[in-house]
Amino acid sequence: RNLITAIALCGFDSSREVWAVRFTSGAMLGQTVQVAGVEACPKWLCDLATHKRIREQCNGRNPALVREVCEQVRDQDASVRLNAARSLGSIAQHGDMEIIETLLGCDSSYGLNDASSSVRAAAAESLGEIARGCKLERASAMLLARFGDPDWTVRSSALNALVRISGPNCAEEWLLDRLLESLNNESWSCVTEAAEALGRLAPKDDKRVVQSLTNLFSHPDWAVRKSCATAVARVAELGNRNALSAILPLLDDADWRVRKAALAALPEIVERGCNEGVNAVLRRLDDREEVGRKQTLDIISLQDEDVQVAAMCALSRVS
Repeated sequence: RNLITAIALCGFDSSREVWAVRFTSGAMLGQTVQVAGVEACPKWLCDLATHKRIREQCNGRNPALVREVCEQVRDQDASVRLNAARSLGSIAQHGDMEIIETLLGCDSSYGLNDASSSVRAAAAESLGEIARGCKLERASAMLLARFGDPDWTVRSSALNALVRISGPNCAEEWLLDRLLESLNNESWSCVTEAAEALGRLAPKDDKRVVQSLTNLFSHPDWAVRKSCATAVARVAELGNRNALSAILPLLDDADWRVRKAALAALPEIVERGCNEGVNAVLRRLDDREEVGRKQTLDIISLQDEDVQVAAMCALSRVS
C-alpha cells in the first residue's frame, strides 16, 4: 500500500518536468496494482481514478451521473468533495443552474464555502467553466468575496473564474464599482486580486480605473504596487501621459519585483521613441542606481538579473 501511494504521488506530481518520470511511474503503478490487487489502493487513489474515468467518458451526456457527482460535493470525505468539484467543471452542461448553485455553496458549508481550501479552489475553477460568459451577478459577487480568502490558490481560482463569467475587458458597471471599492480594503491580498481583476475586466482606457490604480503606486506593500503596475499596462491606452508620469517612478522602486513589473508595463504605455521612457529604461540596464524609499517588506536586490533582462526587453520595444 505504501509503495502504491509513493509511485502514484510521483506520477501525479505536476512539478515533475521530465515526462519519462511520469510515464514510468504510470507503468509501475499499473504493474504494482495488478500484483498487489486493487484492494491495496488507498481510497483517495481509487476516487481519483474513478473521477478521471467519469471526466473522460461523461461530458454532459449522462445527466443522472452528473447529478450523482453533484451530490458528492456535500460528502463527508474532503477527498470525495474535491474530486467531485473538479469533475463537475468537465462534465456539467454549460449554464446548469442547479450545479452552479451547488458549487456556490449558498447557505451551506460546501462548494465555495468548504472548509478545505483545495475544494474551494476546485469549486471556483468549475464555476468559471460552467458559467463562462453567463454574467451571473450572484456568482460574481460570491467569487469576489473570495478575494479575501487566506489561501492563495483560492484567490487565484476565484479571479480566473470571475474573468470567465464576466468576459475579459467587458465587466458590468456594478462589478467595476465593487472592484474599485475593494482597492480600499485593509487586506493587501484583497487589494492585489482586485487590481489584477480590474486589469483583466475593465474596458480599455477607462480613466477612472487608471486613476484609481495609479493612486496605489505608493502603497506600502510591494505586491500591491506590482499588481497595479501590471493592471495599468492592460487598461491605459498607448500614449496616456498621466499613466506614464505615474509609472516612471516605479522604475526606481525599492523592491526589485516592482521595478521588473514597471519595466514590463512601460512599453504598453509609452510610444516608441519617447525620450522620457527610453532614458528611464536606460537607468535600469545595470540596475546599479540608488532606489526609492524602502518599505518594510521590500527586497531591494540591486543589480538584479531579472530587472536587467526586463530592462533590455523594454528598451527593444520603446527605442
